[in-house]
Amino acid sequence: MKLHSNVKFRLYQEMLLDKAVKTDLLCVLPTGTGKTLIGLGLSLLKIKDGKILFLTPTKPLCEQHKNTFEEFLTNYKEEDLCVYNGSITPKKRIELWEKSKIIFATGETIENDLIIGRIDLNDVSLIIFDEAHRGVGDYAYTFIAKTYLKCKRKEKKFLGLTASPGSDIEKIKEIMRNLNLKEIEIIEETDEMIRTHVKKKKIKPVFISLSEEHKKIKKFLENSLKNQLLLLKNCSLIESIDQRKINKRTLLLAQKKALELIKEGENLYSELSTISACIKILHSKNVFLTQGAESLLEYYKNLLKNKKTKANKTIVEDIDYKNAISLVNNKKIKNPKIEALIKILKGNLRKTSKAIIFTNYRKTTEVLKKELIKNKFGAEIFIGQRNGMSQKEQKKVLEKFKKNEFQILVCTSIGEEGIHIPSIDIGIFYEPIPSALRNIQRRGRVGRTNIGKIFVLIMKNTIDEAYYWVSKYKERNMRRAINELKEKNDNKQKLLKEFFN
Repeated sequence: MKLHSNVKFRLYQEMLLDKAVKTDLLCVLPTGTGKTLIGLGLSLLKIKDGKILFLTPTKPLCEQHKNTFEEFLTNYKEEDLCVYNGSITPKKRIELWEKSKIIFATGETIENDLIIGRIDLNDVSLIIFDEAHRGVGDYAYTFIAKTYLKCKRKEKKFLGLTASPGSDIEKIKEIMRNLNLKEIEIIEETDEMIRTHVKKKKIKPVFISLSEEHKKIKKFLENSLKNQLLLLKNCSLIESIDQRKINKRTLLLAQKKALELIKEGENLYSELSTISACIKILHSKNVFLTQGAESLLEYYKNLLKNKKTKANKTIVEDIDYKNAISLVNNKKIKNPKIEALIKILKGNLRKTSKAIIFTNYRKTTEVLKKELIKNKFGAEIFIGQRNGMSQKEQKKVLEKFKKNEFQILVCTSIGEEGIHIPSIDIGIFYEPIPSALRNIQRRGRVGRTNIGKIFVLIMKNTIDEAYYWVSKYKERNMRRAINELKEKNDNKQKLLKEFFN
């Protein structure tokens, strides 16, 4: 088993591979710059010592990485490489584990099989954690790394791959601890070594004003929220009813305070219900302003279905909330975001180009597909299995997209992480997200082949604006945190060398 003769490592890949050989490395590289090749290079160096376990968070990524290895390798047997996930029967998985040399597996399946005792890690010479930022809390990666450290094998090797480990230095440290990664290396898009291999991305925030109808409905929802906030203010669970200072975190802190007071003997059960109502009204407002009328109506229908709960009953019977829903029902309210999206596509999407639209909500994918088709664009939805799309359906949609059978892919967060979708020229974020990690992943889907354009749709004076600036701040923090950790590691290595010399 060896590399095809036409496979060449870039300078930065050679440097990172050399570092990965010497230490257990967390490798941070922009999407589309060949992280998998570093994993492949290290696998070929370690395969003589035992099995290679290449872990991913999802089934499609298992298939994708296996295909990449097969594309770059020569002189291997078909049974040397296998996909290992929950879709395969336990009996078949045991057979695959015993005879395969490189195993592409979902973390969850490996964790379950280790707990049950179907497999052990004594024959594994290297574990690669793809999307290594997942390695926090009680995620499967953490358990697998700890189990590997405890196994009888003397020589153990770890490699973490990610485009973004997060913006918090403590979280990055946790990832490295959990996955036994000793050092971190980052190469950014602006670096001289990588700049020529990364296509430029033009990122444009698009600020959209609320229509008069939106403002009226927003006012009714704010009045509804105010009615409940006053009750919380009167019993000192919150300090202010100024809605600019009220968010979900504020309300959860009020909930925590109420629970503590209940433990001390105070009767605040009614107030707990009020807090729940506030959270739901706030969500109603945010969903309406950032997603549109259809999403608000769907949320309202869910409240009606569960009207027996006190919080839901309070909301659906509140006169201001009723007025908001009545306005949405009685008027065909145009969605300014959809109008902006259609305008962007008409002005930028060529016949030969492709676009991807990201949204946080399953319902919004349906609404957008309907509107796109109405405007004579070819579009399909790409969502996760938990949202109702099987792996078979996912593969079918991606194949059709690759074959240019439609131009626009509308997806939820399933499209952000790792999946290779080539030749996307335009990316539209239907709403900003307050996560540096997810922003980097979204951007990584665009402009791999050609120069990419990315548009971020932001409704003015809504949570969209806050999320947009929060994500920018977090990205700056992420770079600062990584560089700080790297500097500490470099200084530590320097001191050790000086000490032993």
